[in-house]
Amino acid sequence: MLKSPSSEAEVRKAFGRAVRAWRNELDLSQEELAGRAELHRTYVADVERGARNLSLVSMTKLARALRVPISELFRMMEERESRPHDTWAGGSWRHLPRILLIGPDRDEIEQIVIAFSHAQVVNPVDSVYDAAGAANYLFRATRSKHRHPPPVPVLILLDLSLPDPSASHLLRQIGSNARTKSTPTLVVSSSESNPRIAQSCRLGAAGYLVKPIDGHQLRQFARESKLRLALLESLIPS
Repeated sequence: MLKSPSSEAEVRKAFGRAVRAWRNELDLSQEELAGRAELHRTYVADVERGARNLSLVSMTKLARALRVPISELFRMMEERESRPHDTWAGGSWRHLPRILLIGPDRDEIEQIVIAFSHAQVVNPVDSVYDAAGAANYLFRATRSKHRHPPPVPVLILLDLSLPDPSASHLLRQIGSNARTKSTPTLVVSSSESNPRIAQSCRLGAAGYLVKPIDGHQLRQFARESKLRLALLESLIPS
């Protein structure tokens, strides 16, 4: 059970520290978190310094934007109270398999990230904006025995607004590399009639999504697929 801090101000500060820890874990700025949560940046800044009395609606928005259950934020508040000098930032949640988004339009990529939040998919989402960045993320060599190999995503989304031949070459690389060939890749298109969808499927894409992508579309996909996508409600302890 959550220990009761001695004042309302301490409760607000403890919650703010939990939000900041998770934001830092995801490498998000306050502005990026505010955009995902559909809140003003100054509001998020006030939350993190304990200057806001949050409604349940605002807490829910922040938790979804951080892809973490509210219960986990409360747990972190309790942990901080009992071990105030320890480093804490989300425990086992950060070890969930990751999702990789690839596309040249940062705004559209951010909208897909927000859609994952609305779908209550809590896997960490990484973004790269060109084929070279994607190849570096997926295939970069481990040059030191002290470094771990780069993570293999549980799912890759490739926006077909990435120009060819870069997109086609990247699909071939993903399908032929021993580390990534079993990772499903979905292509993202602005039109269902885009001829590059069929070409991408011939090159190994597992399917496609049509923009604009919303939380309902992704949530339905997550439920119907057999991927290790972690839905928020399935991770909240009963």
